[in-house]
Amino acid sequence: MKEDKLYQQLKERMYAVSSVPPQDIGLLTPFWRKIVPHIKESPIRFLMLGGFLSTLFAWVILGTLIVRIVSLLQYGF
Repeated sequence: MKEDKLYQQLKERMYAVSSVPPQDIGLLTPFWRKIVPHIKESPIRFLMLGGFLSTLFAWVILGTLIVRIVSLLQYGF
């Protein structure tokens, strides 16, 4: 029995779809390749760091207005 042509076509198509070239993000590529394994290992640390930094950024930009916004959101929900 000859090899199935449909199977060969599907196999070639799956290889074409699944082969992904290495990602290149310009000047940040070496930094990105060093940090990605740490993000994959424990993403919660980076989520906590991101939350803290975004809160700090909002506090610096909005100042005391952030207290009013949070109070308004608390009463709204």
